[in-house]
Amino acid sequence: APVQVAAELETLKLISNTQPVFPIAAVKAGLTQGLVSARIFIEKNGNVSRVEIIDARPRKYFDREVIAALSTWRYAPLSSPQSKIIELTFKLDSL
Repeated sequence: APVQVAAELETLKLISNTQPVFPIAAVKAGLTQGLVSARIFIEKNGNVSRVEIIDARPRKYFDREVIAALSTWRYAPLSSPQSKIIELTFKLDSL
């Protein structure tokens, strides 16, 4: 039987990306770092249509900032929609 090969995904070309800010609530909670994994869904026009938080350490503090920032990311147009996992590391810089 012939083997079916999955269609190869196009290379994503990031055009613009806003970095999330370190949340005030995390600072008030005494946090100095965090890690968030999120899946973004990229439409054919290159816009991010949806952001899902896969994992966050610690939970809940960084989610809103990650969703807000990743929702503004733009990619070069694609022939079909794609999804991608993005990992963001937060570190509070010493002031």
